[in-house]
Amino acid sequence: MSAKVFQLLNVARRTALTAATAMAVVTAPAAGLGLDEEDRQALQRADIGPFVVDDHTGLALGGLDPVEFFLSRKAVNGDPQLQVSMRSGSLTSTFYFRTVANRDAFLQSPQIYVPRFGGHCAMQLARGREVAGNPRIWALYRDRVFLFHSAALRDEWLQSPGGYAVRGESLWHPEHGYSPSTVGS
Repeated sequence: MSAKVFQLLNVARRTALTAATAMAVVTAPAAGLGLDEEDRQALQRADIGPFVVDDHTGLALGGLDPVEFFLSRKAVNGDPQLQVSMRSGSLTSTFYFRTVANRDAFLQSPQIYVPRFGGHCAMQLARGREVAGNPRIWALYRDRVFLFHSAALRDEWLQSPGGYAVRGESLWHPEHGYSPSTVGS
């Protein structure tokens, strides 16, 4: 096992998250990048829930590699030849990866690497609004990636990330997303 894969798996082990079931489809268009049955089963056990994607392409995170937020602490473009498509209900989200090791780490624990709140702005969600986050404006908090609509909203959220995260969690339901019925509770 490479040092990079070992590092990624340690992040996955430190983050205790539960995964519900979802249908997942894996695509690996480049020759030699086929995934085995164990990888496919791991994806079937993981539910990323509804996720913000490009309406025309289904591309998540604008093509950024979700694992690189943890490894390099940067927003890094992925390679379209290294992709994973996950289906939750009728929605499909396609993620790109910079390396095979990143893709494999994602396959082991996608719910860890996918930004919290389905890619919606964490600050706006805490305020009771569902607004898409910008994958280039983000923060790591307690081994999770949170996206924001603007740098100003990220800076505000970082003043009290624990409080805002708890508020967002109370409004976010992974099986269907934002739940406005709980606003004001």
